[in-house]
Amino acid sequence: MKMVKVLLVSIVGLFVCANIQALDPRYAHTPGAQYKHECFSDNVKIQEVSAQELLRKIKKNNNIVVVNVLGARFHEDAHIAGSINAPLRFLQDQAYSWDRDKEIVVYCACKECDASIKAYKLLKYMGFKRVFAYEGGMRQWFQLGYPCGGLCKEDYLREPCAQD
Repeated sequence: MKMVKVLLVSIVGLFVCANIQALDPRYAHTPGAQYKHECFSDNVKIQEVSAQELLRKIKKNNNIVVVNVLGARFHEDAHIAGSINAPLRFLQDQAYSWDRDKEIVVYCACKECDASIKAYKLLKYMGFKRVFAYEGGMRQWFQLGYPCGGLCKEDYLREPCAQD
């Protein structure tokens, strides 16, 4: 019985990953749309960056691109100062025009959110060489008192951060 459940979960997972773009008509024309399921593999080693490291990188290096992969509403409310918004569902389209040699840091709401991990894997698969994931997300950044843009009114910003 346990084997059947594991097999069923695996099959459903593959179906969902393989059809992410098929469900979204905007991706019907996208070159390389068929690779989405491969880039979400658990075998990809994630290079993470801490809040302190990211703050240092931002202050030191104006050649870094910090990307909020949350939806526009959340980005408008709260984002790391100077970051750009490329919601995960539009990331592939936006990233085609980016310099693949630039340092890119992706982030989402918090450690419990997996959007930044998905964004990291997608960018690596697209050929970006210097990609990092800031897993603390906007919640941790806000709670540390680091530079933010927006009104920062969303409730999730004040909820306790997950521990490692």
